[in-house]
Amino acid sequence: MKSKLAILALVWVCLWGRPAYADTIVDISATWCTSCQRGGFPVDFQAQATVEPVTGGTFLNLVVNDMYTGNVLEVEGLSGTLDGSPLSLLQAPAGDGSWLYPDLFVGGLWFSANGRPGSLFWDGAFPTLVITAADGTGLNTPVNYSATVNTPEPGTLGLVGLGLAFLCCRLKGARCRRRLLAKHAGEFPGQLTQQSQVAG
Repeated sequence: MKSKLAILALVWVCLWGRPAYADTIVDISATWCTSCQRGGFPVDFQAQATVEPVTGGTFLNLVVNDMYTGNVLEVEGLSGTLDGSPLSLLQAPAGDGSWLYPDLFVGGLWFSANGRPGSLFWDGAFPTLVITAADGTGLNTPVNYSATVNTPEPGTLGLVGLGLAFLCCRLKGARCRRRLLAKHAGEFPGQLTQQSQVAG
Protein backbone atom coordinates (compact mmCIF):
# COMPACT_ATOMS: atom_id res chain seq x y z
CA MET A 1 0.00 0.00 0.00
CA LYS A 2 2.79 2.41 0.89
CA SER A 3 4.53 1.75 -2.42
CA LYS A 4 1.34 2.52 -4.37
CA LEU A 5 0.87 5.79 -2.50
CA ALA A 6 4.51 6.65 -3.18
CA ILE A 7 3.98 6.01 -6.90
CA LEU A 8 0.86 8.19 -6.88
CA ALA A 9 2.78 10.97 -5.13
CA LEU A 10 5.55 10.71 -7.73
CA VAL A 11 3.04 10.91 -10.60
CA TRP A 12 1.46 13.97 -8.99
CA VAL A 13 4.84 15.71 -8.63
CA CYS A 14 5.72 14.90 -12.25
CA LEU A 15 2.43 16.37 -13.48
CA TRP A 16 2.78 19.48 -11.32
CA GLY A 17 6.37 20.36 -12.24
CA ARG A 18 6.56 19.07 -15.79
CA PRO A 19 8.59 20.96 -18.40
CA ALA A 20 7.25 21.68 -21.88
CA TYR A 21 7.04 18.50 -23.97
CA ALA A 22 4.93 16.99 -26.74
CA ASP A 23 1.34 18.19 -26.74
CA THR A 24 2.03 20.81 -24.10
CA ILE A 25 -0.37 23.74 -24.02
CA VAL A 26 1.23 27.16 -23.49
CA ASP A 27 -0.92 30.11 -22.42
CA ILE A 28 0.28 33.27 -24.17
CA SER A 29 -0.76 36.82 -23.33
CA ALA A 30 0.28 40.01 -25.14
CA THR A 31 -1.07 43.49 -24.41
CA TRP A 32 0.03 46.95 -25.53
CA CYS A 33 3.19 48.09 -23.76
CA THR A 34 2.45 51.77 -23.17
CA SER A 35 5.76 52.27 -21.34
CA CYS A 36 7.94 50.95 -24.18
CA GLN A 37 8.53 54.52 -25.51
CA ARG A 38 7.43 53.54 -28.96
CA GLY A 39 4.19 53.74 -30.95
CA GLY A 40 1.47 51.18 -30.93
CA PHE A 41 -2.21 50.64 -30.42
CA PRO A 42 -4.32 48.83 -27.82
CA VAL A 43 -4.31 45.06 -28.36
CA ASP A 44 -5.47 42.12 -26.29
CA PHE A 45 -3.92 38.87 -27.53
CA GLN A 46 -4.88 35.80 -25.47
CA ALA A 47 -3.91 32.45 -26.97
CA GLN A 48 -3.28 28.79 -26.20
CA ALA A 49 -0.50 27.27 -28.29
CA THR A 50 0.07 23.53 -28.61
CA VAL A 51 3.84 23.07 -28.80
CA GLU A 52 6.23 20.21 -29.48
CA PRO A 53 10.01 20.29 -28.87
CA VAL A 54 12.22 20.24 -31.96
CA THR A 55 15.96 19.58 -31.73
CA GLY A 56 18.13 21.45 -34.20
CA GLY A 57 15.21 22.92 -36.13
CA THR A 58 15.55 25.82 -38.56
CA PHE A 59 13.01 28.63 -38.29
CA LEU A 60 12.63 32.20 -39.55
CA ASN A 61 14.01 34.77 -37.12
CA LEU A 62 12.61 38.21 -37.97
CA VAL A 63 15.08 39.96 -35.63
CA VAL A 64 17.90 39.36 -38.11
CA ASN A 65 15.65 38.52 -41.09
CA ASP A 66 17.43 35.19 -41.34
CA MET A 67 16.99 31.63 -40.19
CA TYR A 68 17.51 30.50 -36.60
CA THR A 69 18.81 26.99 -35.98
CA GLY A 70 18.57 25.44 -32.54
CA ASN A 71 16.29 23.71 -30.07
CA VAL A 72 12.85 25.27 -30.12
CA LEU A 73 9.22 24.58 -29.29
CA GLU A 74 7.36 24.36 -32.58
CA VAL A 75 3.75 25.57 -32.46
CA GLU A 76 1.49 22.82 -33.81
CA GLY A 77 -1.86 24.47 -33.04
CA LEU A 78 -3.26 27.80 -31.89
CA SER A 79 -6.55 28.94 -30.42
CA GLY A 80 -7.66 32.04 -28.57
CA THR A 81 -8.58 35.60 -29.48
CA LEU A 82 -7.14 38.91 -30.64
CA ASP A 83 -9.38 41.74 -29.46
CA GLY A 84 -12.24 39.25 -29.29
CA SER A 85 -11.74 37.78 -32.78
CA PRO A 86 -10.86 34.06 -33.00
CA LEU A 87 -7.26 33.16 -33.85
CA SER A 88 -6.04 30.54 -36.28
CA LEU A 89 -2.49 29.43 -37.01
CA LEU A 90 -0.91 30.48 -40.32
CA GLN A 91 2.03 29.02 -42.22
CA ALA A 92 5.23 30.98 -41.59
CA PRO A 93 6.56 33.02 -44.56
CA ALA A 94 9.66 30.85 -44.99
CA GLY A 95 7.57 27.69 -45.15
CA ASP A 96 8.77 26.51 -41.74
CA GLY A 97 6.57 27.08 -38.71
CA SER A 98 5.78 29.23 -35.71
CA TRP A 99 8.06 28.72 -32.74
CA LEU A 100 8.93 29.64 -29.17
CA TYR A 101 12.27 29.47 -27.42
CA PRO A 102 12.56 26.61 -24.86
CA ASP A 103 11.96 29.14 -22.04
CA LEU A 104 8.59 29.98 -23.77
CA PHE A 105 9.75 33.40 -25.02
CA VAL A 106 8.36 34.15 -28.46
CA GLY A 107 10.49 33.44 -31.52
CA GLY A 108 7.95 33.87 -34.31
CA LEU A 109 4.22 33.27 -34.22
CA TRP A 110 2.08 33.67 -37.37
CA PHE A 111 -1.69 33.79 -37.13
CA SER A 112 -4.90 35.12 -38.63
CA ALA A 113 -7.61 37.08 -36.80
CA ASN A 114 -10.66 38.88 -38.16
CA GLY A 115 -9.59 38.08 -41.73
CA ARG A 116 -6.17 39.70 -41.34
CA PRO A 117 -2.77 38.01 -41.07
CA GLY A 118 -0.56 38.91 -38.14
CA SER A 119 2.62 37.96 -36.38
CA LEU A 120 4.10 38.13 -32.92
CA PHE A 121 7.88 38.12 -32.61
CA TRP A 122 10.80 39.57 -30.68
CA ASP A 123 12.34 42.49 -32.56
CA GLY A 124 15.53 42.66 -30.49
CA ALA A 125 14.15 45.19 -28.01
CA PHE A 126 10.52 44.29 -27.36
CA PRO A 127 8.12 41.55 -28.31
CA THR A 128 6.15 43.10 -31.17
CA LEU A 129 2.74 42.29 -32.57
CA VAL A 130 2.15 43.19 -36.23
CA ILE A 131 -1.26 43.28 -37.89
CA THR A 132 -1.39 43.61 -41.65
CA ALA A 133 -3.66 46.45 -42.74
CA ALA A 134 -5.96 46.41 -45.77
CA ASP A 135 -3.34 48.31 -47.81
CA GLY A 136 -0.71 45.69 -47.01
CA THR A 137 1.25 47.79 -44.52
CA GLY A 138 1.93 46.51 -41.05
CA LEU A 139 0.59 48.13 -37.89
CA ASN A 140 3.20 47.46 -35.20
CA THR A 141 2.78 47.61 -31.46
CA PRO A 142 5.22 46.68 -28.69
CA VAL A 143 3.61 44.34 -26.17
CA ASN A 144 3.93 43.05 -22.66
CA TYR A 145 4.41 39.35 -23.35
CA SER A 146 3.96 36.46 -20.95
CA ALA A 147 3.74 32.70 -21.45
CA THR A 148 3.22 29.83 -19.03
CA VAL A 149 2.74 26.09 -19.38
CA ASN A 150 -0.91 25.29 -18.85
CA THR A 151 -1.18 22.91 -15.87
CA PRO A 152 -4.29 21.50 -14.19
CA GLU A 153 -5.48 23.41 -11.14
CA PRO A 154 -4.15 22.05 -7.81
CA GLY A 155 -7.69 21.18 -6.74
CA THR A 156 -8.16 19.04 -9.83
CA LEU A 157 -4.87 17.24 -9.27
CA GLY A 158 -5.78 16.65 -5.64
CA LEU A 159 -9.14 15.12 -6.54
CA VAL A 160 -7.53 12.87 -9.16
CA GLY A 161 -4.91 11.75 -6.62
CA LEU A 162 -7.52 11.01 -3.94
CA GLY A 163 -9.63 9.11 -6.46
CA LEU A 164 -6.68 6.96 -7.54
CA ALA A 165 -5.67 6.31 -3.93
CA PHE A 166 -9.23 5.24 -3.05
CA LEU A 167 -9.36 2.97 -6.11
CA CYS A 168 -6.05 1.31 -5.13
CA CYS A 169 -7.34 0.70 -1.60
CA ARG A 170 -10.58 -0.83 -2.89
CA LEU A 171 -8.80 -3.10 -5.37
CA LYS A 172 -6.25 -4.23 -2.80
CA GLY A 173 -8.99 -4.95 -0.24
CA ALA A 174 -11.02 -7.03 -2.71
CA ARG A 175 -7.91 -8.97 -3.78
CA CYS A 176 -7.03 -9.74 -0.14
CA ARG A 177 -10.57 -11.00 0.57
CA ARG A 178 -10.49 -13.29 -2.48
CA ARG A 179 -7.08 -14.65 -1.49
CA LEU A 180 -8.25 -15.32 2.08
CA LEU A 181 -11.39 -17.09 0.89
CA ALA A 182 -9.40 -19.23 -1.55
CA LYS A 183 -6.84 -20.15 1.13
CA HIS A 184 -9.42 -21.29 3.67
CA ALA A 185 -11.96 -22.79 1.27
CA GLY A 186 -13.51 -25.91 2.75
CA GLU A 187 -12.50 -25.22 6.40
CA PHE A 188 -15.73 -23.42 7.31
CA PRO A 189 -18.03 -23.97 4.33
CA GLY A 190 -21.22 -22.48 5.79
CA GLN A 191 -19.56 -19.39 7.24
CA LEU A 192 -17.39 -18.71 4.18
CA THR A 193 -20.34 -19.08 1.82
CA GLN A 194 -22.27 -16.55 3.88
CA GLN A 195 -19.26 -14.17 3.91
CA SER A 196 -18.84 -14.60 0.16
CA GLN A 197 -22.46 -13.63 -0.40
CA VAL A 198 -22.08 -10.58 1.83
CA ALA A 199 -18.81 -9.57 0.14
CA GLY A 200 -20.34 -10.08 -3.30
